[in-house]
Amino acid sequence: MKHVKIYEEYSDDDLKDLMGDLETIGHKHRMMKGEDYGFDEGMKEENTGAKTLFLSKFGAEVLKKNLEKDFGMSYMSTYGIPEKSFFPYWKGVKGTKTASSRWPSSLGAYIYPREQHWKYKNMVPGTHKDNFPPYFIWLSAGHKNFPASYWGQAHKEMGKDRVKKMYDGVLEYINKISGQ
Repeated sequence: MKHVKIYEEYSDDDLKDLMGDLETIGHKHRMMKGEDYGFDEGMKEENTGAKTLFLSKFGAEVLKKNLEKDFGMSYMSTYGIPEKSFFPYWKGVKGTKTASSRWPSSLGAYIYPREQHWKYKNMVPGTHKDNFPPYFIWLSAGHKNFPASYWGQAHKEMGKDRVKKMYDGVLEYINKISGQ
């Protein structure tokens, strides 16, 4: 069987229209706020620095795939070895300093399954556990984390201002990879 290949010139607008058409028949290619990512369990809240950023299964897959492609790892970090792995969307966000270190710690954001989130762990059986988003982004800056009780022990909670700035950087990256 022979195949005929047709090559045409398409403008950016033509390609966006085509991608939109594909989405209407179920072929997603970008993350949508409120559906694939968002704050709080309903994924409809805004970034206040006090709510967790959740991801759908599709959102987690797209984010991991793009992080691997752009930075060579499936998480975000300011510990840039090799330098390509440095997450540039956190410029100006400082790590935490400890008494034993002169230098601020690196920042990190990791995609974890909902079973690791303290709210999910503490839900009463029979409540809306199935409605809880499947993934969330856990932030780390040295010995401070958000959400703080991720590991089930008393970590120091990261301040709202740092959490908001770190999540803003993650959102900026999500918007970039989603073409928004």
